[in-house]
Amino acid sequence: VNLAAHLVAGGRVGRCAAGDPVGWALDVLGFTHGEHHPPRAEVLARYRLLLRDAHPDHGGERGQAADRIADLTTARRILLGTPA
Repeated sequence: VNLAAHLVAGGRVGRCAAGDPVGWALDVLGFTHGEHHPPRAEVLARYRLLLRDAHPDHGGERGQAADRIADLTTARRILLGTPA
C-alpha cells in the first residue's frame, strides 16, 4: 500500500500531502520547496530538533503535541522512504 494513500484514507494527512507528499514533508520539517532532497542525516537531525520542540516537556502545546509529533514522524517517513 502506498504510504500517502494509506495516510489519506486514514484521515491523517490533508489533500495537499496527498497531491505532493514530498513537498508536504519538506514543509513540515522546515526545508525549502525546490531545495535539493536533503540527505538522511539532515532529515533525522531536523526531525529530532522539531520533535523535541513539539514535546510538551520542552514547551510544546499539550493539546497539539500528539498531532504535531505524528506529522513530524510521517514527514520523516516520507522523506526517508520508510513504511508506516
